[in-house]
Amino acid sequence: MNDALKAKPVMLVVVLGAVCAVAAVVLGLVYGATKPRIEAEEVKAKEQALRDVHPGAMRFEQITTEHAVDGTPFVYYEAYNADNVLVGYAFEGHANGYSSTIELTVGLDKDEQTITGIKITKQQETPGLGANCVKSGGSKYIWEIFSRAEAAGEDTGFQSQFSNLAVNALGDDGIPSNVRALSGATITTNAVLRALRTAISDYQVASGRDSKMTVSGATQKDHVDGPGDGQ
Repeated sequence: MNDALKAKPVMLVVVLGAVCAVAAVVLGLVYGATKPRIEAEEVKAKEQALRDVHPGAMRFEQITTEHAVDGTPFVYYEAYNADNVLVGYAFEGHANGYSSTIELTVGLDKDEQTITGIKITKQQETPGLGANCVKSGGSKYIWEIFSRAEAAGEDTGFQSQFSNLAVNALGDDGIPSNVRALSGATITTNAVLRALRTAISDYQVASGRDSKMTVSGATQKDHVDGPGDGQ
């Protein structure tokens, strides 16, 4: 009787170990089978983001620089139109938001003075608040829903306001007067702006053009806003 009782825990451990081993093998096989598809989707998403910030571009040429950000060489892209004429540049940036790291792609015109657009590619901010940073069109305020821009069919989403925005209009820090903040999501709004400023600053240094155009207030390292966001 005692031997039988002692054997039960051992058998349970053996069975549990076998189940864990089988589960690990199955997960490994699933990951191996899906990894190429995941990587392909990531490449597709990156290409789409580049086209979103440079709608008129037909191809992009990747430039890997010696400037390192977080230990990784900074990469930017030259955008060319159908006539193979350079129309601008694009690159990526990130910043810590309220509950996630916000990643975005930024486009600049060929003179590097105007933002052609931004595309937020990854975020997990608060649904209904910070997560509205990726929503297009519409506003929660009735007088904006029936605004002239809405009536004309223009995209009045948060990201669209950065299209054709002068780089120097970003200001030094905080939320400039010409940028409409997300309602109830100050930290998310500031995070997007910080990611944008820092990305442009990194691009300037990496491309060797920092003497030509400077964004004040952008720093190499990101920081997290403190409490008081209201999100």
